[in-house]
Amino acid sequence: MLIPCPWCGLRDEREFDYGGSEVEFPNIENPNNSSAEVWNEAVHIRDNIKGETRELWYHRSGCERWISLTRNTGTHEFSKPSASGQDNSSETTDAD
Repeated sequence: MLIPCPWCGLRDEREFDYGGSEVEFPNIENPNNSSAEVWNEAVHIRDNIKGETRELWYHRSGCERWISLTRNTGTHEFSKPSASGQDNSSETTDAD
């Protein structure tokens, strides 16, 4: 697979470490989010999505930055690469 890095361009997947699905964790300042059940679900329970999902990747052998992008789990097509936590690109790339 070729992964589009916002800083380095298209790079081979072997340059990256997979960081997992992009997850929004519960707000710890909200008392309703402090239970073990809420945190267990946020940390361990994931949907196995077939289609587009937002993921984090670390460009270990390149710019050494975290990137966030959308990957279609059925086709492995990547789109919308951005700095982690930002959504600033609409580039689409097909994986090999």
